[in-house]
Amino acid sequence: MTAEKPIRILLADDHHVVRLGLASLFDFEASMEICGFAEDGLQVVEAYREHHPDVVLMDLRLPGIDGVEATQRIRDESPEARILLLSAFDTDQDINRAIRAGAAGYLVKNTPADELIAAIQAVHRGEEYFTEEITARMNEIRKADDLSARQSEVLGWLAKGLTNREIGDQMGISEDGVKAHLKVIFTKLHAADRTEAVAVAIHRGYLREE
Repeated sequence: MTAEKPIRILLADDHHVVRLGLASLFDFEASMEICGFAEDGLQVVEAYREHHPDVVLMDLRLPGIDGVEATQRIRDESPEARILLLSAFDTDQDINRAIRAGAAGYLVKNTPADELIAAIQAVHRGEEYFTEEITARMNEIRKADDLSARQSEVLGWLAKGLTNREIGDQMGISEDGVKAHLKVIFTKLHAADRTEAVAVAIHRGYLREE
């Protein structure tokens, strides 16, 4: 019987000590091996092209381009890429951006070693790996994903501080039409008013903070 090949991991983190610690962890896992390292987002993209790893384990906060942007670039070139993001942060905005970029999993850095190993194995099998807490938050986030293109446009103008009349002028619709869109937006974002709608949209990653 042929021995199963180890999972080849590309490890990306800008902290040398973190890279060493994770590399040491995988040294004790016969089913896994490090095939490359990267210290910033652009290096990850180049390293993926060079090594074609089975799984990318990547820090969210990287110099140059961050882990989310690196994920997007890798998956644009290689849709089959399996990427697990590891971060010290777990805000809705970070999680939502990671999911939209195509990350297969998201873990915080205080995750126990055995769970990290399980996550890598799951991602390697082609599965997604998110904790129950993050999954619950993802479900809430996805409730707003059915905003129409027009509603998203209204939200964008709203974030720029335009009045209903000004938004209508920009979009070529009536002020009443803008109000109708806002009513739906408030409902979908569970927002009480314009300010809260913009704040929720920024928090969830639908809008970038100016």
